[in-house]
Amino acid sequence: MKKKFLYIILAVFIFTVMLPMVVGAFDMSAIAVEYDEIGRFSDGMAWIRHGDKFGYIDESGELVIPLIFDAFYETLYGEIIALMNDFAEGLAAISVDEKCGFIDETGDFVIQPLYDGDFFKGEWISYMPKFNSGLARIKKGGKFGYIDKYGNVAVPFEYAWAGDFHTGFFTEGLIRVSKVDYGDERKWGFVDTSGNVVVPLMYGFVQSFSNGLAAVTHDYDSGSGNYGFIDRTGRVVIPLEYNIGNQWTGFSYFNEHGLAIEHCPQRER
Repeated sequence: MKKKFLYIILAVFIFTVMLPMVVGAFDMSAIAVEYDEIGRFSDGMAWIRHGDKFGYIDESGELVIPLIFDAFYETLYGEIIALMNDFAEGLAAISVDEKCGFIDETGDFVIQPLYDGDFFKGEWISYMPKFNSGLARIKKGGKFGYIDKYGNVAVPFEYAWAGDFHTGFFTEGLIRVSKVDYGDERKWGFVDTSGNVVVPLMYGFVQSFSNGLAAVTHDYDSGSGNYGFIDRTGRVVIPLEYNIGNQWTGFSYFNEHGLAIEHCPQRER
């Protein structure tokens, strides 16, 4: 009688605990077989690829956008990098016939593919359009600008570069811009989310704003020791005479305690 009771307990355990785990394992295997590659989840969606086409699934694994878009890649230092884009704020950038537009979570284009579609991911520079705080950096005619989620132009397409070299997100309502790509003639300044020039394009190099201040230098060399800090009106609040780092070691920013590190050169012994 005791042995029969133990068998009943074991059977209940298998059906209530073990069986769902086994079924779940088979389900995951089915997903792995069905798709050749799955991206990371962002905004509740992840891109999936099968052959040379890709679409999107939701967090339950359901295919919500069919595999109708062309998959594309590039090679960086021998490594193959996927250039399918993640969702952000309900939209994802899609490249069609070398033109970029944005789809919603049903797969419909809410911003038609009218913009440059030359997506790029690199070690130092990346260009993958993505919305943040309602705006996305995009290119048209080889120039950077910003659009809102309705496709309206917020910052005109007249800059050789805008934002940092990866996300292009605004910080504290401002973004750094330059109308010249390289060389001594390149000057940087800042515009706001409406495209108004707040800080004239007069500096050789600038860093993004952090806690109300941005590092600037008149020198073209980004590793210059002649940095100072401006506020959001463009007023110089700390003279341009400090070494705050370089592109290899990183740059110092003012933290929430109102402090920044100065990189002092090693003294001769």
